[in-house]
This record gives sequence, C-alpha cells and structure tokens, in this order.
Amino acid sequence: MPKKRESHANDFTPLPFEIDSQVDEALLTAHAGVPLAIELFRASGSAGVVDEEVRLKERARGLSASQMVESLMALWLAGGERCEDLQRLREDEALSQLLGMRCRRPMRPSRPS
Repeated sequence: MPKKRESHANDFTPLPFEIDSQVDEALLTAHAGVPLAIELFRASGSAGVVDEEVRLKERARGLSASQMVESLMALWLAGGERCEDLQRLREDEALSQLLGMRCRRPMRPSRPS
C-alpha cells in the first residue's frame, strides 16, 4: 500500500502583501502573477512535499529543492526561457519583497576537479 503523505496546509504562511489604496512606485512589479502562483505552490503543500521527497544535494547551503522549483516557476511564468533570464527577476525589488527571496539560478555548474 502506498505511503500516505501528511498535509502541509497548516505549515502555510501567506505571502506578505495586501491591497492598498496608496501606490508606492518602488513596490510596483510587472510580474504580479508570479507571487500568486508561488503562494498557491506553498499553500497546496507542494513545496513541503518537494523538500521532503527531492534530494539534489548533500550540503545544506544554497537554495532548498522547493526554492529551486519556485525560481523555475517564476522564470517560466514571467516568460523566461533560460536561467540567464532570471537576472530580470532578480532585479525586481518588489517581486523579491513579495516572495521573501530573490530569484536565483537553480543550479550552478560545478567546477571541474
């Protein structure tokens, strides 16, 4: 019988944004749909499942597996095609504030030994 997965819905913390009638020009983003998709990814428990089930590295530094997925989701939702396209998202201060992190390259090539 398959192992039953625990729900991570109770671990969910909504992203720190709210609708305000005052517009702060520094907090405008052209990528307004990205935080909603990332919040849905987290709220559905998918981020927790990815962190539990996917092992990409042995060291605890850098991005977690779910953060790698979130960066790729942000890239594709914003119309990017390559990891280099994440630069545009990294430079978006409002998006970084909404996500609580900067979009970073999911993986960097390792140096040859």
